[in-house]
Amino acid sequence: ALRVVRAGMIVVLHNATMPKAAFHGRPPTYLSRKTPPKLSRTLAVLAWPALHGLKLSWCYDAHSSLPARYSASLGMDIIRQHWSVGEISQARVLVVTPNAQSVNEWVSTSARIVSDLQETAGLSDIRGLTTPLGLKESGPANLAALVLGVGKVESQFISPDRRAMWFSAVLDHPPQSIEAMASVDRIRTATEQALVQAAIPAQVHLSGATAETMELRDVTQSDFRRLSILSLSIILLIVVALLRDVLLSVFMVAATVAGYLTTLGVTSWAFGLQGSSGVDWSVQVFLFIVMVAVGQDYNLFLTVRLAQENHDGDIFAATSRALVHTGRVISSCGVIMAVTLGSMVVGEIKMLQQLGFALGLGMLIDTFVIRPLLLPSFIVLTRRNISKAAQFLHPPID
Repeated sequence: ALRVVRAGMIVVLHNATMPKAAFHGRPPTYLSRKTPPKLSRTLAVLAWPALHGLKLSWCYDAHSSLPARYSASLGMDIIRQHWSVGEISQARVLVVTPNAQSVNEWVSTSARIVSDLQETAGLSDIRGLTTPLGLKESGPANLAALVLGVGKVESQFISPDRRAMWFSAVLDHPPQSIEAMASVDRIRTATEQALVQAAIPAQVHLSGATAETMELRDVTQSDFRRLSILSLSIILLIVVALLRDVLLSVFMVAATVAGYLTTLGVTSWAFGLQGSSGVDWSVQVFLFIVMVAVGQDYNLFLTVRLAQENHDGDIFAATSRALVHTGRVISSCGVIMAVTLGSMVVGEIKMLQQLGFALGLGMLIDTFVIRPLLLPSFIVLTRRNISKAAQFLHPPID
């Protein structure tokens, strides 16, 4: 995985003619008054993993984060060999009606639901009122268990007030996995459709590890949307207030988001080669927070220095001088951040490895691609006039 990432970075840096001024403090040779072709190729290379990162599904599978030598992982492998992996944690589906139902009515409802669910993708078995032994047993065997149980089966699957009934769904995939959550979604939808077709007024609820993970997914994704919109909006307002340039401010924020998505895409590919089921959801959240905060800091350091250097109105010369004067400091800070945050890759937990890899890579992309290459090129090519920013940041002293 590391070889693939290293090769990808070599392609990016080769096509972009990585500015040595970003670290050595020498005038950058890649800037010109006309867009260099290598800049376009760099943007194309960055766009490929960024598009992949944009389409990533959030992974909540805690089991896949454990090393294979731990007891829980070994137990999972044994279960896979002999039973359905869904036996580890079955999904429970609860059907609740506003009024009490007779046992016969619940039996009819259960039979209708089981009939509609049998062909659901990702479902291995159903155990409920009419199939206490599961679908793999014959109909007469399940009927005999129901009759000979003398009320025990009914009391197990029907609530004492006869307003609720539950059944368990055994899945083909490990609990909490992306595939398991998709299967539970299909089971819930099929159950609701069966109740509607049978004209039964009832609500469907889910319980179990996979169902709880689905709720966690919905909550965290909703929180992340609010967090990202709020933070990016506030950052954009602050940058606009400082630079007095809306287009430049929007580009700075967009470039940071592009770096975040590129990092996600490369991280997904790198760990996918190791058999990982996806990038952990917490990695995506923490990576966004750190990259947006640090990335905008570095961009502001550069643009503020550029405003100081723009005393003669030559934006090209001012950008070159700003890169020379800030290159060593900002690049050194970026390397320190990358090494420190990237040290988490030595951990045993897959989530920590992904987080360390993503944070380290993200800091390097922001430090050596976005800040010294994309941002200065945009400023020069669009002839940004930051004289207002210079006047605001450095007002005359009476």
